[in-house]
Amino acid sequence: MILMTRMKIWMMISRILKTSQQYIIVKRLSLILPYAVIPSLSFCYFANHNIENYLNWSFFFFSQIALGIVVGIISNRVLCYYLPEAITFKNSQGRGIGLPLFTTILFLTSGISAILNEAFPQARECNNYIIEELSIPSQISKKRDKNFIWITGPNGRERLQFGRQFNLKHRKGDSVSLCIITGLFGFKYFQTF
Repeated sequence: MILMTRMKIWMMISRILKTSQQYIIVKRLSLILPYAVIPSLSFCYFANHNIENYLNWSFFFFSQIALGIVVGIISNRVLCYYLPEAITFKNSQGRGIGLPLFTTILFLTSGISAILNEAFPQARECNNYIIEELSIPSQISKKRDKNFIWITGPNGRERLQFGRQFNLKHRKGDSVSLCIITGLFGFKYFQTF
C-alpha cells in the first residue's frame, strides 16, 4: 500500500516537472519566435530575388505560399502534440506562439523552396531571343524596378530582370542568349547564358 502511494506521488511529481519543463520551453519559444519573423521574411525576400524571371511566376509564388501554409499548420500541430502547454500558453501581452511560429515557418518554407528549385537544375534549354523593349536605367535613380527587358518567350511576351549592368550593355533589338532552366520542383525560369 505504501509502495503504491509512493508510486502515485512520484508519478504526480514527474507530471508536474514535465509540465513545468514544457512551460519553460514554450515561454522561451514565445520570446524567440516574434523576433524570428522579420529575419525569415528577409530570407524569403532575398531567396525570391529571381522571381521576375520565372515562367508563370504567379503560379510559382502561390505554390510556395500553399506549401508554406501546409508546413506551418503541420509544425503547429506537431508542437502542440509534443508540448500541450503551447495550446493554452499566453505571454504577458496575451499572445500565444501559434501565429509567430506559423508565419516564420511560412516565410522559411517559401525561401527554402525557391533556393532548392534553383540550386538543382534538372534541364536547360538555351536559345537566342530578341530584346523587344528595354528600360534604360537612370543615372539618378538606381531602383530595381527600372531594369526590365521584354522578349517573346514560350508563353508570349515576357518581362525579365537581369540587373542594371545587363541593361546598360544591351539595346533594343539586340539578340541575347538566354536559357530556360527547369528547377528541382519543375518550375522554369530564365537565366543569362
